[in-house]
Amino acid sequence: MPSNSYYNLAVGWLVEAGITSGVAPGKFAPTATVTRGQMAVFLWASAGSPQPAGGHSFTDVKPGVYYEQAVIWLVGEGITSGVAPGKFAPSAKVTRAQMAVFLWAAAGSPSVEGTHDFTDLNAGSYYEGPVTWLVGEGITSGVAPGKYGPTRPVTRAQVAVFLHASACTKAPVGTSIAAGDSSSCVLNDDQTVACWGLNAEGQLGDGTTTNRLAPTQVPGLTSTISLTAGRSHSCALKAHGTVACWGSNDSGQLGDGTTTNRLEPTLVLGLSGVLAIDAGDSHTCAVKRDAKVACWGFNYYGQLGDGTTTNRLTPTPVVGLSGVSATALGSGHSCALKDDGQVACWGGNYNGQLGDGTTTSRLTPTPVAGLTEVLTIAAGARHSCALNVEGTVACWGDNDRGQLGDGTTAESLTPTPLAGMSGMTGLALGSQHSCASKQNGGMACWGDNGFGQIGDGTWTNDRLTPATVVGLSEFSELTAGESHSCVLKIDGTKVCWGGNEFGQLGEGTTIFRLKPPVWLTGVASIATAGHQSCALKINSTVACWGSGTLGVERAAVPIDGLSGVTAITAGWSSMSQLAHFCALIDNGAVACWGDNNWGQLGDGSQIKKWTPSLVVGLSDATAITAGESHSCALKETGTVACWGLNDGGHIGDGTYATSPRLTATSVVTLSDVRAITAGSDHTCALKATGTVACWGLNQNGQLGNGTIPDPVGVSGSGTPVSVSGLSGVTMIDAGRNQTCAVLDTGTVECWGTSGSIFGSTPVPEPVPVINLTGATSVAAGGNHSCALQGDGNPACWGWNGDGQLGDGSTNPRSVPAPVDALHGVQSIDSGIDHSCALKVDGSVACWGNNLWGQLGVGDLWGSPQWSPTLAVES
Repeated sequence: MPSNSYYNLAVGWLVEAGITSGVAPGKFAPTATVTRGQMAVFLWASAGSPQPAGGHSFTDVKPGVYYEQAVIWLVGEGITSGVAPGKFAPSAKVTRAQMAVFLWAAAGSPSVEGTHDFTDLNAGSYYEGPVTWLVGEGITSGVAPGKYGPTRPVTRAQVAVFLHASACTKAPVGTSIAAGDSSSCVLNDDQTVACWGLNAEGQLGDGTTTNRLAPTQVPGLTSTISLTAGRSHSCALKAHGTVACWGSNDSGQLGDGTTTNRLEPTLVLGLSGVLAIDAGDSHTCAVKRDAKVACWGFNYYGQLGDGTTTNRLTPTPVVGLSGVSATALGSGHSCALKDDGQVACWGGNYNGQLGDGTTTSRLTPTPVAGLTEVLTIAAGARHSCALNVEGTVACWGDNDRGQLGDGTTAESLTPTPLAGMSGMTGLALGSQHSCASKQNGGMACWGDNGFGQIGDGTWTNDRLTPATVVGLSEFSELTAGESHSCVLKIDGTKVCWGGNEFGQLGEGTTIFRLKPPVWLTGVASIATAGHQSCALKINSTVACWGSGTLGVERAAVPIDGLSGVTAITAGWSSMSQLAHFCALIDNGAVACWGDNNWGQLGDGSQIKKWTPSLVVGLSDATAITAGESHSCALKETGTVACWGLNDGGHIGDGTYATSPRLTATSVVTLSDVRAITAGSDHTCALKATGTVACWGLNQNGQLGNGTIPDPVGVSGSGTPVSVSGLSGVTMIDAGRNQTCAVLDTGTVECWGTSGSIFGSTPVPEPVPVINLTGATSVAAGGNHSCALQGDGNPACWGWNGDGQLGDGSTNPRSVPAPVDALHGVQSIDSGIDHSCALKVDGSVACWGNNLWGQLGVGDLWGSPQWSPTLAVES
């Protein structure tokens, strides 16, 4: 088959769509003529090969022949009745005239408008109307100017072109993100589907009933072009016009002829040629290519529109409805948008949700009063909204939570315009809240806000008029569930907010969000200590979170007055319960802020500072570190200077002074230093020789010099002492009362007490951490430690009461346990009972205790996170 042939693209589409695999391996036979039996198979396969219902009366279609099922389907769809009573003529060749009729009938025999300029068509012939329709749809222009060639036989190449053109005449209405009551689904770039949230009825389609906190692939679902989700079921529209559903099926809402729940996608029976789908609480509807609607499932209120209140287990036509482009389904009602811009609704009407001026339920469609030129419709549990061509919104029905947006809680039986709302471009309705996208890329929501689903940063009051969603722009689609809202951004990422008790926000947590989260990104390095954390961004600015200086910050807030920052550090005092922070500036200066009871800011005072203040007499710093109440800097000369508390020899100047050092003071007998680190009350330095020296308190053996602390005497050293038996060190980190070192062998050795590998017994000399190799860095916390391995995966050990090991449990570990949920890490740091990791993409994930907001995840209640959770900006 030539690659530049007129039919090459069409044949490729046939193969990709699974309509044909050719006549033999490597052969399509483009010039072979097509028989009526083959034509039946082509049409049936292009519809997705749906399971046919019923039978046929043709005596020339033998049982079991390859085209039998296709012919049965053609008969059931009303596409053919044969060539004569009891005769289908499967071996007869199909002409171009017959092809036109087949395609027109397969499209639902739509009304014919327009004209044609073919001179070889007989006026009034059986095929004139279908050919005119083909021309109007752009499917054919004939075989030559003024010639259609109705009697010519059709080849396989021509069939391919006809089918491809016919399939592309009317584009399906695609929805790439869909929210159920407490679940959500998204369409991936490769046309597969992922879902997350509540899964009690199998609505996530992953073959289980396990709730998922993050997107989980729906198996076996490909070629998907649109999604919808109901209360506990989900459906996907496939490229071939068929529909698959999964989840709850107690009322037949999956359309597979049963009431059996399905944990994976199952095909809706007898449904093809679908353009759009929508799901209500327990019913589902589809708009077909003929612009008619079929519905199935729960029908207690007449929401299926078939004139009855009988549940339907398979698609059933809506009575008296045509010319439809979209549907919107609520809890017990349904609405349809017609091609002429009008709207009709049916089903339950006890709150006026049908918009016909009454509270009378309707078993068949009834026009919505006063609506014209409508572009989009949406339905909530018991209310409905419409967006017109002028960009204004009108809503009607239940209003007990302000979901109509008219400033009241009174229901409305007819559409009520939203005052002051213009330039709207899209709609999404949750159970009792409503949202609309703005022309400028923003979004407004109103109604129920009990879980923060409005997205304005609050959750205590319902919104009776539209409120702007905070910090949201440039998104392509919006959707809403019972207590959450989501958008799909232009770059293909999803953002959700509101209730999250089942993980319906899809971010890997159960943290409620009162506004769309803005993930902390563009980070160059991180620092944690005590109950706080900081991030240095690539633009040299700093943001911090946790229990710091002026209170608790649960998301990253920028630190004013800083620029040109190259490194950051933080310390936390168990005595004052306050933190202090220091930043290294690119000119070698150091600026500190926060707690200053012991002079740890180095500005010559003991006055707390809430804005950065320069350390006196320091201009050539290359690295910084902070302990509980003291701070240190490594200088260009390879020497070290410290300031702050000194009653335990913290400063390293050979004294144990009750008066703190208020400015930078040199550490004695120390030179050729390459790195420094500070614990609560001790400091260590890595020398160019690969050895380590430490000073300060030693009550837990944290100096590592082999000295067993004397519980009744002075325990520590006011000058640096060598760590016993340690060489080949490449990196060090000090925790609260322990110190760890990474060796050039990729192993880690630690000393002191941390409750991690030592229990409560002081270990005054380095001991190896077992089962750990390939380490590149280490982070020592309060009573736990973590190491980063060369593959970018961290492992942690020690106490775990707050989940600070990140393994999804609170079980302590005496040997390193992998943080399985975290990969692609470039650095890691640990506080007293939490840890944070900087990922290679510049984002930050934290885990452990969050009572003081030290994880930066924006959690309102400070719940601990046992697995890594992305930090957000305020």
